[in-house]
Amino acid sequence: MLLMEGVNDGVVVVVVAIRTVLGWLTFLCRGAQMSPNFWNRTSRAFLSVLFTNFLPAFVGR
Repeated sequence: MLLMEGVNDGVVVVVVAIRTVLGWLTFLCRGAQMSPNFWNRTSRAFLSVLFTNFLPAFVGR
């Protein structure tokens, strides 16, 4: 039972991560067409979000 719950948690994390990455990629492609400076600001924002949200979740396990 515990094993199945762990597997389900892992699947949810992977699905959320994939959807997040796909969302970011479409967002980046749209933004890059609008302004060249967009990449620098967005990559910084993305990295800060990644480090503040995802890493503590994985380290906390």
